[in-house]
Amino acid sequence: MCIGLILWQMCTLEVPFEQIKGVDVFRQKVIEQKYRPSLKKELSCNKSSDVWKLVENCWQDDFRQRYDSAQAQDELRTILFSLGAETNELDHSNDTAKSYFKQTHH
Repeated sequence: MCIGLILWQMCTLEVPFEQIKGVDVFRQKVIEQKYRPSLKKELSCNKSSDVWKLVENCWQDDFRQRYDSAQAQDELRTILFSLGAETNELDHSNDTAKSYFKQTHH
């Protein structure tokens, strides 16, 4: 679910669950009632509805059906590749922030 929330926040530029105040209310709405933020189709990430499908797959109520981080990363890589990103731009998993900074700023 966390990956889905990060993607949702990137697409909407909003804070998830901002209107929910207090731990008990959060537990009741999000955990027990399975409340999720709205997927507003008119926002910037609608350029690829595959992003919304990925968010929804990360938000499955049944945790066994929910994408794990590896599945979400693979799906996001596929989406970005379909939008024209080069594969060498997508994989910096073995780079440190310092080495990546050196590669891109020299």
